[in-house]
Amino acid sequence: FKIYIGEVQPYMSAVSRARDSLILGFARLAEQQKGVMPDTFERWYRRHLSEDSGDSLWRELDRAMMRHTRHWQDLLAQCGLRPGA
Repeated sequence: FKIYIGEVQPYMSAVSRARDSLILGFARLAEQQKGVMPDTFERWYRRHLSEDSGDSLWRELDRAMMRHTRHWQDLLAQCGLRPGA
């Protein structure tokens, strides 16, 4: 609990908050530039800045964080220490 609840969860939450504060502005800029955005930049944008794109790094991060949380919960459950149990 000390490491997971005290350090891991707060760090993951801080990353999510930072992403939320940055990505919204980037999404607005991209929408404004949609008509003139070069294809090469659009591909880069979808990969590195978009939350919605199927190949987005942020989407991959979300999936990894969910897996990470599930694995921690499964591990803690083996000891009867799963949060909420």
